[in-house]
Amino acid sequence: MRSNEEDRVTRKLKAYERLARLRMDEAKRSLLFNVVNQYIPLAQSEKFVLVRRMKQTESKEVIELLTEWEEEAMKKGVSQGVSKGIIQGMEQGLTRGKRETLLRQMKRKFGDLPENVIICLQNVDKAEVLDELADRVLDAKSLEEMRLNEI
Repeated sequence: MRSNEEDRVTRKLKAYERLARLRMDEAKRSLLFNVVNQYIPLAQSEKFVLVRRMKQTESKEVIELLTEWEEEAMKKGVSQGVSKGIIQGMEQGLTRGKRETLLRQMKRKFGDLPENVIICLQNVDKAEVLDELADRVLDAKSLEEMRLNEI
């Protein structure tokens, strides 16, 4: 590590240690931590060094601070994961609904569908493709005109 990088990590660690020892409300402390982060930016590799050095410190306050950060990062990660899961579930539900509607419309228009057509449509996982097929079913006079081999 270059000395300039070492200096930044050391300066930031010392600033964190001082802030961790201060007795103040959480809002003020958070503001001061943001100031330190703004004025002593670190590259990703330096952040790893900082965290490693924070874990090695004997300062009870810094260890508590690191624990708080880890807990907050965990909560943020869980929250982001839940949000992403909800969005993904909604998209999958929408796609499933489009597929079921398309299958129902095709069965009504063309009669019982061959197994290979059902399997083909069950493998479509893009809503846009199902929308295009839903448009085709309006004009198609036969399964061949649905051009399922093009998807």
